[in-house]
Amino acid sequence: MKAYVITTGVVFGLLTLALLLRIVGEDPGLAADPFYLAITAASAALCVWAFVVLRRERHRDSSYTEAGRPAMSRPRSMPGSAPDRTDGEEGG
Repeated sequence: MKAYVITTGVVFGLLTLALLLRIVGEDPGLAADPFYLAITAASAALCVWAFVVLRRERHRDSSYTEAGRPAMSRPRSMPGSAPDRTDGEEGG
């Protein structure tokens, strides 16, 4: 999923850049067109959103240990399995 989010962010960023460069290079009158501005703003928002999602995903991944469990928690037993014995008693 990380590669997809990065690719999406880059594509929308390049689209936003192309739209802005078109205003500068070709026709400054495009800056007065509400539809063109809406498309530019939407592509910029989607670019920013993709990188916000990527940042949240990286933050979430960093809170996991190498074993794949959330940090600071212990694994829970499966439903129907024997309870953990932590009081020193032997089973049986």
